[in-house]
Amino acid sequence: RKEAKAKAAAAGDAPAEADATAAAAREAIGAAEQDFELLSIVAIRSWLQGAMTGCDVRRAATDFVAMCCLAGNDFLPHIPVVDIYDGGIDRLIDAYRAMAPAENGYLVSEDLSLDLARWNSPLEQLLK
Repeated sequence: RKEAKAKAAAAGDAPAEADATAAAAREAIGAAEQDFELLSIVAIRSWLQGAMTGCDVRRAATDFVAMCCLAGNDFLPHIPVVDIYDGGIDRLIDAYRAMAPAENGYLVSEDLSLDLARWNSPLEQLLK
């Protein structure tokens, strides 16, 4: 989480707005700080816009959401290299940036289906 905040700050987007949203959500449901991670898709889009110039921000955000499925959920386990408690989200972001979607295409097509051929690059990057 700290690494992601540092990356957001380096990209010129202060994460304070996202932190305030997360704090309000935790307070509303009575959750402790460590109970869950809350990512604001608005903050993610804003960060993507600054960090990945030339990308279609809407499509990059859709790709990010699809990639987060690799982190698992309540019903599916995460793949080992994408443990969110061990910098997994940062690794997903780095792998996505390395594939240069603006030049090489997006992971999710316009009709919202997965373009499986494009997943090779970020998956190979994650395994390095």
